Amino acid sequence: MFAVALLNASLLGAAAVSLSGTYAIAEVFGLKHSLHRSWRDAKTFHASFTVIIAVAAGVVLLPGLPLGALTTLVQALAGILLPSTLVLLLLLCNDEQLLGPMTNGRWLNLAASVAIAILLGLCTLLVITTVLPALDLEAALIATTGLLLAGAIPVGATILADRRSRSAGDLTPWQRRTWSAPTLELIGPASPTRPRLLALGFLRGYILLVGALLLLKLLGLLPT
Repeated sequence: MFAVALLNASLLGAAAVSLSGTYAIAEVFGLKHSLHRSWRDAKTFHASFTVIIAVAAGVVLLPGLPLGALTTLVQALAGILLPSTLVLLLLLCNDEQLLGPMTNGRWLNLAASVAIAILLGLCTLLVITTVLPALDLEAALIATTGLLLAGAIPVGATILADRRSRSAGDLTPWQRRTWSAPTLELIGPASPTRPRLLALGFLRGYILLVGALLLLKLLGLLPT
């Protein structure tokens, strides 16, 4: 029963991850993308889905590949991307052009910031202990706390400085209840404020740095 459950989880995970990657590729290149479309109607979408699954299966079947270490590194990489995605989601939740009167309030932003900070610290600790397993736990905690504090300053400044005047405050209760987001074509780019650019720059640097460490670990260039 345990083996059947693992098989089911593997098939579900492979389909979900590959499908999300396929949707991302189609979105970037502006291709037709939907599972309800036939193969002839969305050839590139279905072909990308097939190729991604085939490549993943081929990597797993490589002889002598340390699957345990590879799984740990993949989990660490997912832990890196999760808090970064949540920061971008928090910025979207404060975009009045996109959400109008539905944007986050001050307390929601505070709660979301605390949750993201905790996740970022835990994920960073996971990466450090994965890349350098021989490192003392106290030193890993100190390094994680330093990175967390370095990231909390620009992200917090972004949230505070990005709170522009709410044009949706003049809406009537009926307009608030019936408000709907505009189409994507009518939404302009976000204003490149200095705190926003600082926070996004920190996130990019964090992802590149930790991703490089995981890549070096994968290639066996770092001592275990």
